[in-house]
Amino acid sequence: MPGIPANITIEGRTPATIKGRVAPLIDTAEAARGGYRAGDNSSVSLIFSDNFNDQTDWAPLDSSFGAATFRWDGDVMPVGWDAAYNDLDRYSANKNIRISASDSEDARGGTGRCLKCFRENHYNASFPNQFNSNGTLGKLLTEGLDDIYIEFYIKFSPGWTYSDGVNANSKLFRVFSSPGEISEFWSAFGGQQGPLFFWAWVDDANFGVRNALEFRGGPYGENYNATNYADTFLTGLGRGLVSLGDASMNWTSDLQGALSTGATPVVADLVNGGSLPSSGNVTHAQVYGSVWHKIAFRLKMNSAPNEPDGIFQQFLNDQLIVDSLTVRWTGPTSEPMPKWNAVAFGGNDRFGDAPDSGASWVNDDEREEWYVIDDVKVYSGLPEGLV
Repeated sequence: MPGIPANITIEGRTPATIKGRVAPLIDTAEAARGGYRAGDNSSVSLIFSDNFNDQTDWAPLDSSFGAATFRWDGDVMPVGWDAAYNDLDRYSANKNIRISASDSEDARGGTGRCLKCFRENHYNASFPNQFNSNGTLGKLLTEGLDDIYIEFYIKFSPGWTYSDGVNANSKLFRVFSSPGEISEFWSAFGGQQGPLFFWAWVDDANFGVRNALEFRGGPYGENYNATNYADTFLTGLGRGLVSLGDASMNWTSDLQGALSTGATPVVADLVNGGSLPSSGNVTHAQVYGSVWHKIAFRLKMNSAPNEPDGIFQQFLNDQLIVDSLTVRWTGPTSEPMPKWNAVAFGGNDRFGDAPDSGASWVNDDEREEWYVIDDVKVYSGLPEGLV
């Protein structure tokens, strides 16, 4: 098969759990730069893949707060990626995202490279709820998809602060519809994203670690309208939506019998052994610890404007843990129907609380923590063998 590098095998024959030295697979020949459009004889194809091993060292350009950079503007990007956003930390010169051979021991398998995202601790009494850091890397899929499945591995740094009676929030991943190669790729508030989905790590002072699922609707430009996304747009998650469309799910009672089949997923308790309890609060250490977890999301667009037949599914280590089969990703004004064409990793971090709140760190400590992303794959639908 001409054009396929010798170190790449057809999707479906490379074990998904093995971290090999495979170059990124790109969705178009124009952007291939050494990759190829992957697929097989089924209706589901591997659209994009990167394990970061063959990337060169990369970090966003030096710039001031709030800098967006784009491949289509001539900015340097990791091979196969298209957009980056980096806030140099408001209180230091630290960058908040990178790919580096120096992080090889933190990559999956203890070798190669990975995407490392940092959060910076700082408390500002004038803006106590501000996001202090932000590092994000994004991919624009040239051909949008009605049905998209994204899987990746994530690991949090040892000593990740999670339980000191305060609140913290880190946006980890998003998938959305973007109107294309424009500078508004990252623009959400009043911008052109929509519909979109965020997954965030959240620790609540009163309710423990959360599985934070955040939904915004379409069409373009309406995704942050507070009246746009409500419980009526998405049912059956196990918890209702609040604010602009957020489901702050716990890892216990919200999972009980909540799958569309009526089943309850079993999530391992990494501290006490066995599975997580059916009620009460749990900690970051119980759910995530500092080990690798395979995370995946499947989003299928509703078939027509306002039609409640879209799909949302979340998988943890290949087990379905949250789903809804009645999603209206778009409302009645969404013509033409948008497609999923963008994914991104990283995002804003709120990590810093008043010194008298019980927080473990004060500003002078310049506390920095990280999580790493590895073995990213994007498919045109749900791969065979999951559900």
